[in-house]
Amino acid sequence: MNQKLWEPALTGDSAIEKLQGDLGLNSYSKLHTWSVTNPGEFWSRAWDDSKIIGSKGTKFFVPGSNFISTEFFVDARLNVAENLLSKGDDNTFAIASILEDGSRSEITWSELRTKVAATAAAMRAEGVGVGDRVVAWVPNVTESVIYGLGALSIGAVVSTASPDFAPHAVEDRFGQVEPKILLVADGYQYNGKYFDCSEKSAEIERLLPTVKKTVRVSQFDEWIKPFIGTPANYEQLPFNHPGFVLFSSGTTGKPKCITHSGAGVMLKAQAEMLYQFNISKGNKVFFFTTCGWMMWNWLIMALGRGATIVLFDGAPMAPTPTILFDIAQNEKLDFFGVSAKFIDSANKEGLKPAISHDLSTVKTIGSTGSVLSPESFDYVYSSIKSDVHLASMSGGTDICGCFLAGVPTQPVYRGELQGPCLGMATDVYDAQGKSAAIDEKGELVCTVPFPSKPIGFWNDVDDEKYKAAYFEGFPGVWTHGDFA
Repeated sequence: MNQKLWEPALTGDSAIEKLQGDLGLNSYSKLHTWSVTNPGEFWSRAWDDSKIIGSKGTKFFVPGSNFISTEFFVDARLNVAENLLSKGDDNTFAIASILEDGSRSEITWSELRTKVAATAAAMRAEGVGVGDRVVAWVPNVTESVIYGLGALSIGAVVSTASPDFAPHAVEDRFGQVEPKILLVADGYQYNGKYFDCSEKSAEIERLLPTVKKTVRVSQFDEWIKPFIGTPANYEQLPFNHPGFVLFSSGTTGKPKCITHSGAGVMLKAQAEMLYQFNISKGNKVFFFTTCGWMMWNWLIMALGRGATIVLFDGAPMAPTPTILFDIAQNEKLDFFGVSAKFIDSANKEGLKPAISHDLSTVKTIGSTGSVLSPESFDYVYSSIKSDVHLASMSGGTDICGCFLAGVPTQPVYRGELQGPCLGMATDVYDAQGKSAAIDEKGELVCTVPFPSKPIGFWNDVDDEKYKAAYFEGFPGVWTHGDFA
């Protein structure tokens, strides 16, 4: 067995401990088995524990003829933005936004609700309604979040990309969904330089003929100003209503447009944050991401826990290699999320934030993007923080969430992911489609449907691309394409 690096101090008051206790189960393994054996009961409990606003209905899990056609909460009605905006107290901060040059802004929950309602009204005034698409080519700043929440308020579908994407790469993505509104960057900072985006944004606008309105980030407040004071009006939508279109890498042809239920992504993220990471109201949550990565979508879901989200736009080690640790210290983060590559780079750089920084508030360090090496586990506990829950996560754009992640009631062992998320029936299959032996390599699969599975690929007739992407390896079983 690998070396134990961390042992949780169990208090009995975390959501996962309460769930396990209510069911009379004495181990996480048994709790996980219950969650995948009884998906309707589990996801209904996750809805309740997350205090989701809406009509839950009575049909929590309806098996279809296959993995794709299985549905969740088929008679539910809710609005994602309403849920993400309902938990925070008016005069506390919902978002802090930091740029590479150190400039910082923040917005209260009251201000956020007001601006989201105004954004929704501005979009409606441009003719955007339920099911229409709006897109954003933007840095990771507050305006991007407000824009996305405004769209979700009215049932529009959101797609985002970061401004390092070239115009034709943006066209390959956004052009497929035929958007009505485009939010564009004026510019952005990266690695000590400022990149002006005026020429590229004009080119993107030219390449997207369906766009009726283009708004620059610098014009955003001016655009919504006439609508400030408009009461919030949240469209009550089916659970399976599309909320996001995310994109595959596009290494073979045009990127695939992976269409997600907004409510499915939200419920999956709420379950992860509640059970796997113990994120609660008032916590400060950070993940180093751009608007071109699914972790941006994941991060904004922390608003649904009543947490403050901390945004950063810039290079992870400029102008100083310690900039992310500076943010962790100065913002008093509870959850500090980075890539495995960043942890490896910090190790090679010789950074020792355990000595140079006060990270006493940090309870959890999340790592994803690639495998976290055993040496990086050692580095975290020796040089970042010795008493922290290190949660190595594995998931992807395809599910806008995690297959495996942290388990706050279990020890952390060197070089190991702690386990599968509740509700995720993960396995490793050998070439014959059977569970691989311990230490045998194989394909990462999921055998039971989950709420954040795509509702389809955009304009994919008869789900042909969808089936080819995940179900050709082992019929009826989600094959993720990761070697495990």
